[in-house]
Amino acid sequence: MDAPGPTYSFPQDDLQLLRKSWLCLAVLMGWMGVSLSAYADFAETFDSEQTSFRIRVGGTRSRVLNHSRESKSAQSGLRGEMFRVEILEDGNVIQAEMPISKGRALEGVSAEIFLKSNRPGAVLALKLICASTTHPETGHPLELIIEGNTYVSSGQWQKLSCTLTEKKLAEKVRPLRAKYRQPIPLSELVLHSVMLAIPADRGLIDVSLDELKVSPIVPVETQPHTLTTPSDIEQASHVDFRLDRLVVDGKPMMPRFVPWHSESPSDLRKMGLNLVWAPDWSDIESLSELRKAGLWATATPPKPKSATGENLPADEAGLPPFLPNTSPILFWNLGTRVTSQVKDDLLNWVEQVQTADRQFNRPLCADVIGGERLYSRYIDMLGMSRHVVHSSMSFTDYRRWLIEQKLRGRPGTFAWTWLQTEPSPNWRKFTANPLQPEGSGLSTVSAEVPTVDISRGQSPTNIPFVHYVEPEQLRLQAWIAATSGYRGLGFWSTSPLTDDSVLNRERRLAMTMLNLELELLEPWLATSTPFAETTFTVERRNSSSRREGQSTAPKPSEKDSQELIAAVLRTESGTLVVPMWLESKSQYVPAQLAANSATILVPEGNEAAMAYEITPTGIDSRKHRRVAGGLEVVLPKFDQTAVILLTSDRQLIAQLEQRAAIYQAAYAEACLELTRLKLERVRLVDQELQQMGVGQADSPQLLGSARIYFEQAEYAFRNQDYRGTQNACQAALQLTRILQRAHWDEAVRKGNSPLSSPYSVCFQTLPLHWKLISRMGRSHLFQGENLLKSGDFESPDQLISDGWTHWQNDVPGWMALAELCPQGQESRYALRLAAFEQSKDEKTPPADQMLDHEPLLTIRSPAIEVSPGDIVYMSGNILMTKPIVGPWEGLTITESLSGKAGYHRFQPSPAWQRFEMVRPCTDAGQLQWILELGGSGEVLIDNLQVRKLSPAESATGHSKPEGSGNSRLRGLIPRWPGRSKTPANMP
Repeated sequence: MDAPGPTYSFPQDDLQLLRKSWLCLAVLMGWMGVSLSAYADFAETFDSEQTSFRIRVGGTRSRVLNHSRESKSAQSGLRGEMFRVEILEDGNVIQAEMPISKGRALEGVSAEIFLKSNRPGAVLALKLICASTTHPETGHPLELIIEGNTYVSSGQWQKLSCTLTEKKLAEKVRPLRAKYRQPIPLSELVLHSVMLAIPADRGLIDVSLDELKVSPIVPVETQPHTLTTPSDIEQASHVDFRLDRLVVDGKPMMPRFVPWHSESPSDLRKMGLNLVWAPDWSDIESLSELRKAGLWATATPPKPKSATGENLPADEAGLPPFLPNTSPILFWNLGTRVTSQVKDDLLNWVEQVQTADRQFNRPLCADVIGGERLYSRYIDMLGMSRHVVHSSMSFTDYRRWLIEQKLRGRPGTFAWTWLQTEPSPNWRKFTANPLQPEGSGLSTVSAEVPTVDISRGQSPTNIPFVHYVEPEQLRLQAWIAATSGYRGLGFWSTSPLTDDSVLNRERRLAMTMLNLELELLEPWLATSTPFAETTFTVERRNSSSRREGQSTAPKPSEKDSQELIAAVLRTESGTLVVPMWLESKSQYVPAQLAANSATILVPEGNEAAMAYEITPTGIDSRKHRRVAGGLEVVLPKFDQTAVILLTSDRQLIAQLEQRAAIYQAAYAEACLELTRLKLERVRLVDQELQQMGVGQADSPQLLGSARIYFEQAEYAFRNQDYRGTQNACQAALQLTRILQRAHWDEAVRKGNSPLSSPYSVCFQTLPLHWKLISRMGRSHLFQGENLLKSGDFESPDQLISDGWTHWQNDVPGWMALAELCPQGQESRYALRLAAFEQSKDEKTPPADQMLDHEPLLTIRSPAIEVSPGDIVYMSGNILMTKPIVGPWEGLTITESLSGKAGYHRFQPSPAWQRFEMVRPCTDAGQLQWILELGGSGEVLIDNLQVRKLSPAESATGHSKPEGSGNSRLRGLIPRWPGRSKTPANMP
């Protein structure tokens, strides 16, 4: 028997890859409605005498000397095609193009040709055309050029090739889609011709060509299966973009929408909404109901998925065309909180949706938290959102954040944002399952407030003590966003708006009032451009003092220039000026935010313009005069926000008055009902606090005056005096804010931050805050053991053994470090966190794009087990002599129970600062400190502690905890292994 000859077997991985490739090809062909037998090859041997390539030479001083087929130009066979070109100036390019059989531009299609030239640099390419998409400038079908490899062997034959791949197609198609805002369906790309591009400097250039082959060719006559014919689909879309302005049926639109939780469409429309986020794009019946009620819809489109549920890429699968019955969908919503980590999957989805929706060409929107620059190239409507209510971020910081986020996208991007209408889930969980250990005194009252006539003294007995977004906080969010260049507002809600609870009724009424204002001004807000920002001055209102040494209204201070902000917006019909009072703590509990008068200096004001204050209850002219630097406008009263229109167009004012007449009755009615509910809610919380011994002495006078104003509002409404109704309601609500803020100021007076307690970030939970403080005062909390053994930062080995974790974000051009530094507060060492920006070249992207909403450095303490009913007291000290400067959050410190909602942010100070947190535990779990550094600078942290009070330890004999400056608890946070040799200084 002969010995077997040498054999070769494919490795198992190669066999699997080969099988998968053929399987994907077969699936793709099946989806397109063709079979593998439909493949063919295009070949040209150049043996005939007729030339095939068309030669074009750039420049006027160049010419083709010879173009023919000759035997001496053949690489094989009888003849080859050759041409000689004389170039008389440098910098020209020779283009040779040859038509080929039309075929579908599938991945794997390859062109090959043999070439010989006396110069290197020739490139082979395939030209593709998209018959369904026209070039906006020429009107011809859009063309794409896919390049192959380059000729390098001068004087010798070399085989050049060009192969279509997913990557090459994506690199060509995506920029064109973004540039021309047209769908470019990959399924309709067709092979058109083979091209050669040959760089040509001065002199003679000889080129010989032979043996061209293009394979495989799937004829374009083989059409893919579709569910409809072109005649079945609407050709026109309701929506259009003009620059960054959304135009619907020829009119500018400012989307105002909510997630739909099966509320009545008519009820949602009465709230002034114009769009809802429908949960099911294919529920045609529900979409039709929305449209009949005057509401548009947005919906999340489907995704092509494999049999195992994985998302399929655009080159393997697509979506069938969307049918005309989806026309109530105005634009597609690709989700919320989209991170940059999923960009490949999202961009594939974008391509699939655009291909399926090419007849409607509806915009795409997504709410993103990273990758704004990239996503703004492919997403028409870019959402950028964050929670601000009950956080350490002030409304001034929130406005600055919105402006900076918008700048991270491409210029001209349509920006929108979600507004917070309900508390963060991290706060809500502290009252969703309230602590009720025996004898703790902590209980959440869950009864609701029925509709009552408070002017007659009727009232219920209880209301829920839960976290709540005040109507004023919702208003400030909306106007901050609208004046920061955001042209769409979403009202984030996880529960039905028509739920009849007292707090939900307030929320619904606040949204109604706000939407009516925005709808009145929609033609101007939807087309306005932020022009300038200025400050204004107010004359504070006098009110009775609550107790000796305290005044109801704060005295003027230097921070007014940061809190009193007026945004100036340019429109086609005039200038909009929106003054806003962004008091520094109103994200917790709104201050009075009202004044006897306000004076605004509008820069570059039109001398011929008149000033008008715009409200849904009427249009009023306001005093104004020309002064140095602009136009000075005076408002006789100011409450939270105002809208002033500067224009010389009297006809425009007449139109506005007609529009206001449509809204004034509904607006006044909503204002009256909101005042009724809030007065009673504040009265009941005040009553609870009075019974606990932490009431305000002047609350009867404040509530009594508010009740009188409310009765005046009722009288005005009965007499159809809608402006009088609004003014009286505003006066009553100002008094409730004074009382709310007085209670809150007292609750946080001794604390170093409102975030120290989960119940001190909101007025509605103040009774729970005082009950928590009372329980802590009866405990042995401050004599308990520090549960962080390595909290003194004296032992690097113990830091490692205890399980401290250290994560760094590797960002080019940045260095971050965590180490022990011999500069502790009470002990020898402290934890030093530092980061700085190193030198970088011009190609390095900006820091904000590289960080992408991630900190540079994160430190987590060991986990500590907690049980339901535990109360955990956490404290520490920090030394920050200079601000942390960077594109992220600077320095933030929080714990794992409240998460990002409980972020503590710090201002520079020459001395050590103390911070404290009290957290009741509603569930069993683990507790950790979380320290994050997100910018350039350094900070020292020392004496981090965790002490726990368990239910069995509730004892008497200890007083209520002292204020922030009197607690003397030793350090809790461990330092990182590796001590610095010098005191903390920036590297």
